[in-house]
Amino acid sequence: MISLSFTRTSVLSLLLFFITLNVSAQSDGEEIKLKVKKISKNQIYGTTPETAIKVGTVSNEYDFLNMLCGPNGEKITFNRIKSCCEFDCPSCPMGAGLLDEWEIKYEGQKEPLIVYLNGYLYAKPKVPYGLELK
Repeated sequence: MISLSFTRTSVLSLLLFFITLNVSAQSDGEEIKLKVKKISKNQIYGTTPETAIKVGTVSNEYDFLNMLCGPNGEKITFNRIKSCCEFDCPSCPMGAGLLDEWEIKYEGQKEPLIVYLNGYLYAKPKVPYGLELK
């Protein structure tokens, strides 16, 4: 007999991976529409798990990143590094969620910008300090 041992985080990570392939966060039965109009004046906004940018759905993560450019209009590239940073979330599957860690690069940048996006909760996202809207 094979005995398998899983931690809550590993089970949650695997489950959330499969769920987020087809899940769209909803509010009162309506899909959350991404609206970004402001640039954050807070230099750490989005750059720590505690200040993660709440975009509401996994598909909104991509839409959000596609709205961004460098400080002088430079085209950015972005790469998802990993899911991390489990947090309590009563409205999420299994009562918890994971953040997605992203690396943002653009030409002339000294070092990549790492941002954390929350694809489960929504709170009027802003552009991270040092970037602009296209």
